[in-house]
Amino acid sequence: MKLRLSDAIRISWSNVGGHKVRSLITVATIAILFGAVLGVNFVLQGLEDTVIAASVIPTGGKVYAEAQYSVASGVPPTMTEEEILKPEFVKRAAEMEADAQRYGGKLVGTRTSFEDRPPVEIVTLGAVEEYIELDLAKVPEGKIPALVPWKGFSFDEAMYGTQAEELQRDFENNFYVVGVMPSTERRHLTLGEGNPLSFLLSSVSPGYAPYYPMMLDDGSGAVQKYLKERIDAHRQQREEDFAEMVAADPGMDEEDYQDTYNYIMSQAIQADRAAIFQFDDPQKAIAYVLQPYDYANYLMQQDLFSNTISVARSFAGLKNMLVVIEAILLIVAVVIATLTFGHMIDQDAATIALYRAMGATKLQILLIYLCYLVGLCILALGMCVVIALVISGATALMNASELSQKLQEFYRLAEAPKVWFFALNWVTWTVVGAVLVIAPVTLILADRHFSARNIAQKLKED
Repeated sequence: MKLRLSDAIRISWSNVGGHKVRSLITVATIAILFGAVLGVNFVLQGLEDTVIAASVIPTGGKVYAEAQYSVASGVPPTMTEEEILKPEFVKRAAEMEADAQRYGGKLVGTRTSFEDRPPVEIVTLGAVEEYIELDLAKVPEGKIPALVPWKGFSFDEAMYGTQAEELQRDFENNFYVVGVMPSTERRHLTLGEGNPLSFLLSSVSPGYAPYYPMMLDDGSGAVQKYLKERIDAHRQQREEDFAEMVAADPGMDEEDYQDTYNYIMSQAIQADRAAIFQFDDPQKAIAYVLQPYDYANYLMQQDLFSNTISVARSFAGLKNMLVVIEAILLIVAVVIATLTFGHMIDQDAATIALYRAMGATKLQILLIYLCYLVGLCILALGMCVVIALVISGATALMNASELSQKLQEFYRLAEAPKVWFFALNWVTWTVVGAVLVIAPVTLILADRHFSARNIAQKLKED
């Protein structure tokens, strides 16, 4: 018996009509299970794209990522005085720059953290000049340009305690405000109480939330002069600490003296520095930070001011969780489809026997039923898309306006950003593939129902 593919498809569709109830059960089961997953994925990817688009507005549509190799855990970050006073120095900078360039990133500056009271943070001009409105021309000679956390910043006692007056005096004597740092709200991004979208947004944490001014290194040398004074003051204080220790314990021998002195002086200056890379394309920046590293435990990457990288990492975790759910649903769908299909084959025992009597081989019979299953999966896939679009559309109708307002508040934007709840990603195609793979997997698991012994037994029972 010669069976063409067109014949197999025609016969398989007659099976759909002959087994309406079982076919409907199979299609509905697959469509409901995977339609829900696909709908959630549409919403999840739409949310991610929306939040990321809003997160880069304060930084001119670009991503500014800090990258640095940290020291071993438990060891305080430290640099030599020469390294601290050389603003372009970053450990393993060439290695990080070459890696960032593969994703379209370019080195635009550095950020230095100097451990002190209050903390000293320094950023170079190239890392901020494109998106912060600066007023460098008015900086008085001898003063350091500074970025403040918010407009009208001052050290008040309610926030900074008893040191507020001293901090304010030092700030007025040494710094001149030239701009305001971009920052998010200091709370997580959420919608109304009980809104299920709040779960998906719960991992969107605040970005850099500064409490202290940040020095702007404009290349004038004022920052290095100020840092040198701080370093000298720290070393003098450590010398005094050592002298007090010696006076309190005159019984120390020469070796103990030296060890204690070396340890105390090693704590005199503690600082670290990150390279800042600019990415014009947020998606390339995300690909850069999400790539696997050989030194994953040591390379640290984060946003300079916003939270684009943090958002991408959070949503990547949610999408991975969705894939796990998808795998579980695939198993459930295959089990239900196999059981339903097995009953259908048993009912078709007489038809299968007729095919054999007409000279059809087992392979040809399997082809007929594979076409039947593929047809059901295609119908189910169509229903999946409809269900997913309904979920996406309903979510948009109920939440678009509120989310846009919340994003404007969270990122402190001048205008409410656009919001969308539909987008495709790699999870979308895994759902499509998972639905279609149900057909061959089910056929393989139901293979025993096609055996001559099983068909003969079913005919005898009938």
